[in-house]
Amino acid sequence: MEELIGRMLFGTVAGVLAGLWPLIKGVNSQQASLGVAGFFASLISGAVLGIILALPIAWLFSYLIKKNTKSAATDAESNPAKT
Repeated sequence: MEELIGRMLFGTVAGVLAGLWPLIKGVNSQQASLGVAGFFASLISGAVLGIILALPIAWLFSYLIKKNTKSAATDAESNPAKT
């Protein structure tokens, strides 16, 4: 039982460290809600399967943040607001 708790604790720490990547990227790209979701998804997946699952989840959310930032910039260029 102690070994399981230790692995979950280590996995949670790994998930927090991996989750900082989408969190920071999301806050810097004005996609904070997606960054926070990526952080918590990495944290939970890290607790379940450790770094093996936390890193791909963090990468996925970072990719989604990058994709949403690009599409928002493209929309702003193609449809400028009329003043």
